[in-house]
Order: sequence, then C-alpha cells, then structure tokens
Amino acid sequence: MDLIKKYILRRILLLIFLLLCWLAAFIAGAWLLLCIVFSPNGRRGINIVLAYDQLFNAVTGGDMDETLSQRAARLRKEDVRWAKVLCKFLNWLDEGHCEKNISP
Repeated sequence: MDLIKKYILRRILLLIFLLLCWLAAFIAGAWLLLCIVFSPNGRRGINIVLAYDQLFNAVTGGDMDETLSQRAARLRKEDVRWAKVLCKFLNWLDEGHCEKNISP
C-alpha cells in the first residue's frame, strides 16, 4: 500500500510542476513580447531566448546547460546531418554562428 501512495504522490507532484512550468512559460513569453516591443536591444530578451533554446535542446535529448547551436556545432564535427543543416541555416542568419558557440 505504501508503494501505491508513493506512486500517487509522485504523479501529483509532477502535475504540480507541469502547471508551474506552464505558468513560467506564459510569463517568459509575455516578458519576451514586452522586450521585443519596448527593449529590443536589452539583455532580458536575449536571456529568455537562451532559456528557451536550452529547454528545447534538453527536450530533444541534449544537455540542459547547452544551447541547440552549441550541440549542433559539436555534432557537426561528428558528421551528423541535422547538425550540419542547422549550422548552415544559422550561419546564413549570423555568419560564423556555430563556430562562435562551440563550448570549450
């Protein structure tokens, strides 16, 4: 019976965290919109975008402390196709983007 209680408690905690994550995503999105409109050169907007970038990288199996472009730059050297395509696109937007984001 104790195992069932732990199982149910864990599910309840995960649901609470899910709701908190949705709230945080909504707040971050609202702040990002405000930054785009009122402070496009400010640091807060960049920080929010980087946080989303790291989140997406973690969701797709990467390290939570690494951005998608850092991961792509690293994997491009290992001849991974999606990484090559992403780096090519990012380099089109920002020349040398993947090279600038390689972690030491």
